[in-house]
Amino acid sequence: MMYTYNEKDYCGKTSDSTAKGKSAVNEAYRKMFPSYNLEVTEGLYQSFKVGGVLFIVTDSRTFLSIPNKTFFGETQKTWIKNMITTAATDATIRGVIVTSTQVWNYNATAYIEDMVQQDYISINEAFNAEKKEIGDALINSGMNYLNPTGTNYKPFMMTIGEQMLAFDNGLNNQETGKFPVLVCGGVEESGSCKGGPYSSAYFSQSTQQYCNVTVITNFTDPINPKLCFISQAGYVKDDNTDEMTFVYNSCYPEQFKDFNRKCPIGAYEKLVNFALTLGINILLFVVFFILLYKLSTKAFNFNTLDPNAEKPHVE
Repeated sequence: MMYTYNEKDYCGKTSDSTAKGKSAVNEAYRKMFPSYNLEVTEGLYQSFKVGGVLFIVTDSRTFLSIPNKTFFGETQKTWIKNMITTAATDATIRGVIVTSTQVWNYNATAYIEDMVQQDYISINEAFNAEKKEIGDALINSGMNYLNPTGTNYKPFMMTIGEQMLAFDNGLNNQETGKFPVLVCGGVEESGSCKGGPYSSAYFSQSTQQYCNVTVITNFTDPINPKLCFISQAGYVKDDNTDEMTFVYNSCYPEQFKDFNRKCPIGAYEKLVNFALTLGINILLFVVFFILLYKLSTKAFNFNTLDPNAEKPHVE
């Protein structure tokens, strides 16, 4: 089991590089959790290889800083780009999976009209420049990860641990690498939808969510067999059966249609929408009633009668 931490076992959802517990969690990790060789004394990023797949395990909490516009910090960012460049030319590496704890896909303009905005620290356009820099390093590395029918195909994918299930085949990642992004939900906690849009279904309304990535060798080309990542996600229903939300095969991307799915409106946003709608209607009714009353009294010159006043004599 490869473990890395995020806000739930750090210092809360706003934790960044200034959090007081940063040094403690780094020390505790080194003392308590097995890992591969950590690259530096601060930060928990590392890499390892299983078969022909290179895993790049990033640390996107220790160095996270909105003012500095970075998830990874300068040293780790350089390390990530160097790992990608090496993987592109290393014949023993036939596929790459990068792990992260922060949402990668986020297009603020897609949600600009929402009454309730996503407010997670990692959902910030300040990080776009760093994401694009890493994406450009991948594109310029010469690695063939976009064309399964081309020579020296090496699938490249990012997996993210979050509170939801979602997948993007690169449709909504055009500016920051064009690679697939697999978002995996919590095993023992339901959550909320973050980031997006995504090209495939999203799900966050249940516990016992999980992702599974199967690595297979495609022998349709016996001279140059290639690796394929089959990504799927699902959850365990109340009757103890599994419900799959999506399946994607990196070697046959044409079989999966492109969508542009926004995160669904959550219960909190629905409540706020209802409260705002009700409040606006009440306000309009009050304004209309007052305006109508003022106009009517002016037009007909109504006078308030004193019930005790002497009644006029009528013959």
